[in-house]
Amino acid sequence: MLTGVTYTRKARDGDSREHSYRVTRCHRNPYHRLWKPGVDVVAYPDTGKFGYGNLVTCGSTWHCPLCAPKITEYRRAELAAGAARVIGQGGEIVMMTLTYRHDADMRLADSLDAFYTARDKFFSCRAVKETMRQVEAMGRVYSTEVTFGANGWHPHLHVLVLCEKRRDDLVDRLETLRGQWSRAVMKSGLGKINDHGFDVRNGDYAAEYIAKYGHEPAVFAWSAAHELTKGHVKQGRGGNVTPFDLLGVLATGKSVSIGNREIGPDDASDLFREYAIRFQGRQQLVWSKGLRDKLGIQAERSDEEIAEGDGERDVIGTLTLDEWRMVLGYKNGRGQLLAMLGKHGRSALPWIIESLKKAKPNHPDEPWFSEEKKFVGY
Repeated sequence: MLTGVTYTRKARDGDSREHSYRVTRCHRNPYHRLWKPGVDVVAYPDTGKFGYGNLVTCGSTWHCPLCAPKITEYRRAELAAGAARVIGQGGEIVMMTLTYRHDADMRLADSLDAFYTARDKFFSCRAVKETMRQVEAMGRVYSTEVTFGANGWHPHLHVLVLCEKRRDDLVDRLETLRGQWSRAVMKSGLGKINDHGFDVRNGDYAAEYIAKYGHEPAVFAWSAAHELTKGHVKQGRGGNVTPFDLLGVLATGKSVSIGNREIGPDDASDLFREYAIRFQGRQQLVWSKGLRDKLGIQAERSDEEIAEGDGERDVIGTLTLDEWRMVLGYKNGRGQLLAMLGKHGRSALPWIIESLKKAKPNHPDEPWFSEEKKFVGY
């Protein structure tokens, strides 16, 4: 994925220093502990699945195909709970989609900040605030998504508008805001929007979006993500691919056709790096202020807290550091070990480790690690 990638961060003393992305160590490097150092192999009684413990987790929904499934499933459950309470109280939910025109030559760096500026201009303007008051909107939930297609990077914003009451003219009322979005995009330097730049859908589409939030992508770099939960984002549509689909190109070495262009591993690597750097530190899902309290949804947990997990689990064994290095020496070794446990049961762990010792490692490019290294995160 992002192995070896660094980003520059300005320190308090004004100097610029390079730091590596924590995702490069996610589910790879053990945390240092004085008692029983190593990697725990755990079983989840409620699901019957297996996983690992005492490993670094990055908590990134943008970069990590291992943390993202946990985070998006948790967020989806929160969305579903909030939506059920709105509907149960006689309210209604509609979905707006906001985007802008883009082409293959437009760099993500040149447009993303302007896109967020347009969003802020739109929701802060008087006409939008007045319309939200008229439809009795109790709040909004924003979700940012991005795909790559024949016309380059395609960031778009899904906005769930939660209203206190049902009304027949709700979609029509919100449709009147198209001009406001168009002006916000123009003022932000992104030109004119086309017919797809502003879209409002009724409650059926909003419900479908919530149900599919976090739908698993086609390919993972580590298939054991399926052992944990669903994946990060919807699969690309209309010939578009998601960033995780780009990771699939890297994992399989197979090119994909996008418009008139063939995207091979080298192109996919460059595109994913561009995406990863530009979305670094941004929030993917944002609830408007006070909305969670209105709906009785518990206080928000950080992505890192969700990725760490606090569910019930049993430690069935602990791999020594040498044994863990051995697992990393096999291509997809982490996923294969969990798959074998799923097939043969927890009692098979010692036999699996012994069989790995007798086999020949086949992944010499696997990065080395030190369990004592101090990592910097987001």
